[in-house]
Amino acid sequence: PRPAASRLQLDPAVDMQLSTAFDGNASDTQWGKAEITVKLSELQAGALENAYVNVWITEGNIVARQTKPEGSDNAYVHQHVLRDVLTPAYGEKVMSQDAEGMATCTFSYDIPKTYGRSSKTDVLNMTVVAFVTKGEKGEVMQAEEARIVATTETEE
Repeated sequence: PRPAASRLQLDPAVDMQLSTAFDGNASDTQWGKAEITVKLSELQAGALENAYVNVWITEGNIVARQTKPEGSDNAYVHQHVLRDVLTPAYGEKVMSQDAEGMATCTFSYDIPKTYGRSSKTDVLNMTVVAFVTKGEKGEVMQAEEARIVATTETEE
């Protein structure tokens, strides 16, 4: 089998639960604050030793110009645009676990109304992507994505 297919057969070493809370306290420059909680639990002994958690903010449904082989498209819909990284480049070291092997990492993020000169944000199209790696440059052990603002759709 191909390497990726064989990796999918392995049992995960870590379980991750990602949750967000959004306060909606808007100002002239911000939509509000997002509180992000990443809960990690060991499914294999020692899995969180030398583990690093990474938290990224993305946005989708951004309509902007895109150059394509057949020419420019001024109404291209961009998805999964990286907006911010809340951790250092290789992640933030998971520092402590409770007696059951659970670690909780929390982050706060002030969501700006714009990025750059003209790109206005839509908080309803923003997500948090979190993943945990073994070591600073190690393999990804688990990943999750969650909306910053929950919608009426069922979140899984």
